[in-house]
Amino acid sequence: MKLLGFQGKVSCGQDVPYWPLQQLACRGQHSRQARSSCGKQCRRDQQLRTVICSAAQAVQASPRKDTATVTKPSGQGATKIVFWSQQGKRVVAAVEKVKDGFRVHVTIEDAATDLQISWGLYRTSAAKWQLFAVPVGMGLGDPRTLGPTLSAVEGATCSVNFALRSRHASAMSLCLARRIEAPTSNGSSGTAGAAQPGKGYLELALDPEVNRTGDVWHVCLQGLRDVGTLCYGWRAESTLGSDFVPGQVMLDPQAPLATHVQLPRGVHMSARTGRSAARPSHDAPALMGSLAFLLDDFAFGWDHQRPSLPLQNTVVLEADIPSFSTGPASRGAIPSEHQGKILGVLDRLGDIRALGANVVMLSSPCLAGEGDGPFSRVPFSFFAPEAAWATGKDALAPMRELKQVVQGLQEKGLEVWLQVQFCFTAEGNEDEGCTVCLRGLDAPIYYRQRGVLNCGHAVVRQLVVDALVHWRQEYRVDGFVFVNAETLALDRNGNVLDNPPLAETIAAEPLLADVRLVAWPGDIRLLPRGGQRGFPHWGRWMERNLRAGSDLLRFLGPFNGADDEAEGQSRASALATRLTGSADMFAAQFDEGLPGSLAVSRLPGCGLNGISILSKASLRDTVAELVPGHEGLQGGPHALRTTLTKTLLMATVLMLGTPILTQEVMEDPALARFAGVLVRTRRRLGELLSPRDFVCPRTIAWHGASAGSQPDWDGSALAAHVPGAAFMGLSATLPKSEAKAFYLGLNGHEHAVEAALPSPPAACEWRRVVDSAREAPDDAVLDRAGAKLESQESYWVNGKAGVLVVAAPLSRVSAPGSAASREVQRQATPSSMPA
Repeated sequence: MKLLGFQGKVSCGQDVPYWPLQQLACRGQHSRQARSSCGKQCRRDQQLRTVICSAAQAVQASPRKDTATVTKPSGQGATKIVFWSQQGKRVVAAVEKVKDGFRVHVTIEDAATDLQISWGLYRTSAAKWQLFAVPVGMGLGDPRTLGPTLSAVEGATCSVNFALRSRHASAMSLCLARRIEAPTSNGSSGTAGAAQPGKGYLELALDPEVNRTGDVWHVCLQGLRDVGTLCYGWRAESTLGSDFVPGQVMLDPQAPLATHVQLPRGVHMSARTGRSAARPSHDAPALMGSLAFLLDDFAFGWDHQRPSLPLQNTVVLEADIPSFSTGPASRGAIPSEHQGKILGVLDRLGDIRALGANVVMLSSPCLAGEGDGPFSRVPFSFFAPEAAWATGKDALAPMRELKQVVQGLQEKGLEVWLQVQFCFTAEGNEDEGCTVCLRGLDAPIYYRQRGVLNCGHAVVRQLVVDALVHWRQEYRVDGFVFVNAETLALDRNGNVLDNPPLAETIAAEPLLADVRLVAWPGDIRLLPRGGQRGFPHWGRWMERNLRAGSDLLRFLGPFNGADDEAEGQSRASALATRLTGSADMFAAQFDEGLPGSLAVSRLPGCGLNGISILSKASLRDTVAELVPGHEGLQGGPHALRTTLTKTLLMATVLMLGTPILTQEVMEDPALARFAGVLVRTRRRLGELLSPRDFVCPRTIAWHGASAGSQPDWDGSALAAHVPGAAFMGLSATLPKSEAKAFYLGLNGHEHAVEAALPSPPAACEWRRVVDSAREAPDDAVLDRAGAKLESQESYWVNGKAGVLVVAAPLSRVSAPGSAASREVQRQATPSSMPA
């Protein structure tokens, strides 16, 4: 027989029609409204442990007619179980003991009869007989792999194993429904993220005697048909408290695909938790896992090659998926159907390459809810992609389109990093939140106080590792950026650890050996040793260098003697450390009793240097804080803000480490061009500007504003208001190539400073490449030789501006009177003097 996708044999050789899933009533005397609590009563009464009927009730039947007679097995003989259908047709099931199992032979008088079939087995023990019910087509399942996994394929049907971890649940039911693509008013089927009605509903109660191994509940369903429309969830019950909501269907934490399904009224009663708990809603759609992922046939291809970029050549672009494809600069390049969608990222591929970025850091693609900040989102699921970002209307669209984007970027030589967040979830905290997934399945395990994910617990650690391996193997991403990474360094009680097990496990996971791991802490005070050596790394982890941005802003910001004293390091000294790669964080340091996780060295490129963060503060807001004034004023504040914006970008790109730029840079064409020239200049200077390691052949010299002077290392000159004290110059040369040299000057004053230039290498002269105070396009020169200077002795650097000059052989100077010479003379205008 074939029923509800469950498959068995019929003696007459005919098939019972395949009935759609129907909402079912409880067996026995329990009403449909009492199903969330009837499990306890059934077990107390020692009845068959089928809380919800296991077969479709195609027509409503009287509970008195839905009966079964079970005879106790005797010896090796057969046990007969007698069933009655609504029409009174007799059904006989012969149960024969075969070795350590049973063979069931069902005889039906009328093959077209609508049936409800459950059958029971006796288990023996020294104390008593125990009963449990196993519906036809329902196996015990395998606890070893969590989530839904394909067990077998049998023609048009398949077997799927379901496994879920919940230590504190006392009862668990698997809920099934079919998702219908309901047409909209314009005739389409809506989008993949929209809630769709469910056709029928089936709920199977798991018996802890046979469907639970340790903390894992498991069951295998055989003979499933049309899995592309089949959705599932879990209903958990416990005696521990209000975190368990038996009236609500929960999302499987490891479901690879999720969708909203409108279940029959009363099946899913959505309610908030804590003091804000509202009256349960009977009409809210349920967030359920979708088995459509089993039909995914997307292939990256055998010839697909992931990029392998040298770390010192990496430039990262941070992009928020929905806003990146809807910004002002993207409107002409992105079709309307791709705006705000994941495919819109590919439409801006030309802009990405023009910027010079070779890594695209995408905001978290996980199914999520809104968080704090304009670009902040917190996940509902760590495995399922966001359905609202898909343009396709089928259930597989979120998976397929994200894979298309990853493949398209990698084929153009760009790495793809995903932001992930294992600190907070969309379920919120105990007082203000909702119950959707982890909280309703085992809150004491998954959460600490205030809704913080308990990454110190072994169960959560395994969940995190499984999620990362899933994204790496299924979507072939090149790296992960861990937002609020300090959570990974805490134990289950919130204590900071020098060697946190989760961070070490991720670093040592063989299936993640070829991906970039980037820690992005939100609060360095929650890192070991106060964050002085950054995130525990074992030489493996990269890290967002928050000090690089803060020290750069401090140098270019207004002077405050109290702040400098509190920092314990002068502005010039701190910035010099950041410009040369932050050796205090990334070079080896074995002489201070540090553990190996903090003492070993990392390459300078392991530090990601940036100013703005999409989810916290934009570059425009940061500059506005440093330069007070009203937007739109002529001169003063407006011009100074423009200059400072470009100076911050310049220092970020030219600083030793990996520069990270946000998408807002691309929204202003002039700023995007300026940043693009900086990136190309960085790559052209190569080892001179961005060596691979701290030990390198380049020679560095530091300069103050006046000839032969040094920067204000101790901060005394700035405190005494000495002219030019807030100016710093850095020059570097390569011994084997004297023609390769540069000079970088940064002016922290609001007024112009005449900076003395060091002598250029022999047979060379200084040529201007970047001056952030100039108007575009003179602010960044595309010509490899640069623009000629009026003087080789000094250069006027405007307030809050930065300048980069490079050495060029005298032989490359164009002949007098040529077009190239006239262009160089035009670029060398008197604006070398202060504006």
